[in-house]
Amino acid sequence: MPLVTDLDLPEFDYFDPTLSGARFHAVLRELHQKSWLARTAFAFFVFDRRVVADLLRDRELASPLRNFLQLLGITDQAWLDWRLKGAVQAAVGSDHAKLRQAVAAAFTPKAIDRLRASIRQKIGILWQQIGPRGRCEFVAEYAVRLPAMAIAELLGVPEEHERLARWSTEMGRMYDLGDPDAPAAVMTATNDAYKFVVDVLTERKRNVGDDLLSTLALAVGRGHLSRDECAMLAIDVIQGGTKTTAAQLGHLMRLFVEHPAQWKILEERPDLVSQATEEVLRFEPIAPLDPRMVSGEYKIKDVTFPPGTLIFAAIARANRDPELFENPDTFDITVERKEEHFTFGPGFRYCLGASLARAEIEETLSFLRDRMHAPRADGEIEFGSPTAGIYCMKAVPISFASRS
Repeated sequence: MPLVTDLDLPEFDYFDPTLSGARFHAVLRELHQKSWLARTAFAFFVFDRRVVADLLRDRELASPLRNFLQLLGITDQAWLDWRLKGAVQAAVGSDHAKLRQAVAAAFTPKAIDRLRASIRQKIGILWQQIGPRGRCEFVAEYAVRLPAMAIAELLGVPEEHERLARWSTEMGRMYDLGDPDAPAAVMTATNDAYKFVVDVLTERKRNVGDDLLSTLALAVGRGHLSRDECAMLAIDVIQGGTKTTAAQLGHLMRLFVEHPAQWKILEERPDLVSQATEEVLRFEPIAPLDPRMVSGEYKIKDVTFPPGTLIFAAIARANRDPELFENPDTFDITVERKEEHFTFGPGFRYCLGASLARAEIEETLSFLRDRMHAPRADGEIEFGSPTAGIYCMKAVPISFASRS
């Protein structure tokens, strides 16, 4: 079998500053037409949907959190060991199952349905601030705030949502490769979040509630997990449940601003809220390139990948497979797509927060479609980078009319 390093493959420019929006997907499509594989200086990219599914379902492959932190410039091995103790995305095998089980009950569809009334209430609070003005910068004034408020409620610290949002943003800078300020920002935010979580876990041992931090405090008390494992699990929830959904909400509004006829349809068809949610998730996944590190020699389609190879599974391409999706590059909420999108990942690593993210998107669409008419751009829409770990929108300034 040939070594992947010996193959003549198309090149993917990972650091291309113009790589966003429609051009990002066009580049992936062009590369995929040439090969199911592409390369960059430090990794390989897989576009074939079946291979993407196999990579994401492999129980022995994990997200290379340590490698990204080291690439960023964090070289303190003791700190890295400490950070990875309860990192569910970096764990494999039984360790991953143990960590996941500790928090899974809080994220079941039934558990999240109980939070929907609270989510609607929080949306109402945000709307009171932006609705009367008829304009807002949607990312800063809505998309970033709602997920932090929801995660704070889930953890049992509703008054701390602003700090959680700030820590999530700073910890998310772990993908800002080449930014000299990023390592210190990531470490400081992680350390601060850890101190906060440990203090709350200590308090919840004495005063147990029905929140997630109380559940983790009980896990420590019963010896199921260590204190550090539970603290890092909570930090993963903070980081993974705020910036990710904030990014998806930013793209949601950007997509409807770019496709005003789709918002008009949604205004007329409330029955399409769930379908519109899935189309937003399919069309613009906020983790479009999901990394995996192979520890031993790894074979894919008669190609050998050496130990230590970094592979990106192109979820953004799998979600637009023309063999499975009708008009895959068209954003259309009226099309009932029966095929599975991979935005939350297939298999046993399926995103724990999927039900919560869906609830926040669905409640957002249900609430805003009743009140917001014809949202349109009201300034420059600014994209983040799809190669920066989480693909965020930097700014989506909009204006709108009110619906009676």
